[in-house]
Amino acid sequence: MPRIAITTGPRNAGKTTFCKTFTTLRHDVLFVHHDGSPEKETAAWDTIAALIERHGKSVRIVLDCPNAPYERKAVVMQLHSLGAHDVEAWHFITPQCIAIKWLKELRRQRMETASDPRDRRWIELTERHVLEEQYESYILFRSHPISMDEGFTRIYSIDPRTPPDLRVLLR
Repeated sequence: MPRIAITTGPRNAGKTTFCKTFTTLRHDVLFVHHDGSPEKETAAWDTIAALIERHGKSVRIVLDCPNAPYERKAVVMQLHSLGAHDVEAWHFITPQCIAIKWLKELRRQRMETASDPRDRRWIELTERHVLEEQYESYILFRSHPISMDEGFTRIYSIDPRTPPDLRVLLR
């Protein structure tokens, strides 16, 4: 049976970075990233369907996509409709203070690499908005705890600051 893990958790919790690292260490796991843009959503689902068709029951996939608490159940149902009935959640529990630290570090790196002063000004102008979105994301995830009732086979809590047992995830 195809095994799929979907990432859940607030913005800037380290989901994509963790998944990229995980899939470089576990070559038997395929990574599908969807950044939330409507144009790429269909492509992400088509990719998953093709992987399931090509690899059959033995496929292991990590789906890294934005999914607010109210969307999780729909994502699981979509995966079930593609034939993946073993869907686990990788729920990221990164403390908000750490996520803000990472966000500010990313901003600093972008400022350093921006060659055009207008790009630097844009980064400065958007910083408050990005921090507000990050804060709202944490509030949303705290107010809607993850649950097995959403259709998950298993739920793993992941703090990306500590190395997980790679043998457990998608075994």
